[in-house]
Amino acid sequence: EFETQSSFDQFYGTTEGFFQWEKAGRKVKFSNNTILVYYSLKTITDDELRNDLILEEDSNLAEEYMEEICSFINCDNDYEIICLNPISVKGHCCQICGKSIILELDRRKSKKQLMYFASIRMNDKIKLYNNSYGISFARTTSNLTYKPTYQLVVFQANNSLIYNQTIIESIANDTLSILDDLSESTIKIISENASKNIIFWSRKRVILLIVLFLIILLTYIAYKLNLFEKLKKYIIRFIYNNVPEENFIIRYTNDNVNISKTKDETICLLSDDEECNTVKNA
Repeated sequence: EFETQSSFDQFYGTTEGFFQWEKAGRKVKFSNNTILVYYSLKTITDDELRNDLILEEDSNLAEEYMEEICSFINCDNDYEIICLNPISVKGHCCQICGKSIILELDRRKSKKQLMYFASIRMNDKIKLYNNSYGISFARTTSNLTYKPTYQLVVFQANNSLIYNQTIIESIANDTLSILDDLSESTIKIISENASKNIIFWSRKRVILLIVLFLIILLTYIAYKLNLFEKLKKYIIRFIYNNVPEENFIIRYTNDNVNISKTKDETICLLSDDEECNTVKNA
């Protein structure tokens, strides 16, 4: 049980904690049906396989526990999601960008401690991508059975600029190859769901790009129409007409801003006559 927000944030900040809480193991064991476990023990005679399946019960996927966990989490807004068709998966509070595969394995033909060895090889795979991507593999069948179903998810961190569907598909295929090797039997794919590349980044970034383009366009138009020069002259005229005689005023000469003491020195500068570029002495 998480006693404070900070304790949960610390765990949630890890790669495993961010996506799924199955690796918390017995320390944070939200789901465990003792009656179901003992009842199912009678149906499985292979001691090693039975122990493997019991240990997999540590996955925290039950709805009542997820609801409590997700009360700590603030999901990204829609415009911050970097993909089309974000997916919802078991064990995660928010929609994510990636691919989920629900599959069935015949554990009688698989290697012992399948999930343990699979996680090692999956982690090695993710290291090749500097942890910009993640893999989650968890059992979703609540009871002990020879053919449990599993959820395999390959996802991309949402702090990336662009969603890469090609890499997601590549990692998913490589991960299925790992499971195929460890299971030593045909993997039965029950369902798949995948995000797609967004047409052009997220809406938030599109808006920022449009604003930047408009700023550049308006700056270019202002430069071509000499609007900056006209604005300077307008400011000078405004000051000339509103500043009292005894006060200092700003005068504009040859692209420089100076200060004059009298309006008489500025009269010539405010005209449009090109010959009038020097200050006349009063």
